Amino acid sequence: MEYHKILLGDDPYWLQYVKWSYPQHCHNEIELAYCMHGEVRITVEDKEYLLKEKDILCIDALAMHAYEMENDASVFVVEFGGQFIGKGYQEFAKKSFCFPHIASDSGSSYATAMRMLFKKFYDEFITPDEASTWAIRGCLNELFTLLVRSVPRSVIKNDRRQKQLERYARIHKVFDFVKNHYDEPITLSEAAGLVGYDPNAFCRLFKEITNSTFHQYLNSYRINLAMRLLANQNMSINEIAQQVGMSSTKMFGRVFKEHTGMSPREYKQCINKEAEVME
Repeated sequence: MEYHKILLGDDPYWLQYVKWSYPQHCHNEIELAYCMHGEVRITVEDKEYLLKEKDILCIDALAMHAYEMENDASVFVVEFGGQFIGKGYQEFAKKSFCFPHIASDSGSSYATAMRMLFKKFYDEFITPDEASTWAIRGCLNELFTLLVRSVPRSVIKNDRRQKQLERYARIHKVFDFVKNHYDEPITLSEAAGLVGYDPNAFCRLFKEITNSTFHQYLNSYRINLAMRLLANQNMSINEIAQQVGMSSTKMFGRVFKEHTGMSPREYKQCINKEAEVME
């Protein structure tokens, strides 16, 4: 299965195997996390959830969230939104999950169905073949149908949610620009100019909204893409560094370890071990 820049346009979804902590961030897509091993703490806005094995957490669009991983913990993440669903997604995103934490012992029919879908996602991710893209699309359609029909959600009308929407709208052009140009040099001044701010004012605004600097966000985005390539491509580390917009392999290795706690080579070996377990 080929993962490259077009994935963010024609196949706009995100699957990721996570074994490291991840700083606070937000995006316009919904995110579902399935705890595979150990325990993981996920903070969503001002609430903390402790996920244990086979637990699921549903994260609303635009909700600020962060991952704190325990030793040997792992989570499988599925993320998708308007680019995949189409016009109906914006109406869907107005509602929030009533019971976002779905425990492993939940006897609800939708919990059982969601766990089965996560297993399918994981299988296709770890051992992909020429039909995996279509299989993943089919699972995403099933998952969204399940979320619409069976998982309790409600419209939350409050000032906080409205502020989330307003803040995101102010810099959404920057997020879109990073999606389309992550493999090119992107300067702080260029990003600030997209939304009509001088660099200093933009830095303050971006930090307030994302709890990270622009360069931290850009590096994080590039490293996430690199992890997909490491998991699903027979490319050299230098080739992957170039493809995600980092011209220096040494810098790529340093930034990758800062984000994941392991080198690109160690991450590749970790994914390969998971694949061997599946076979």
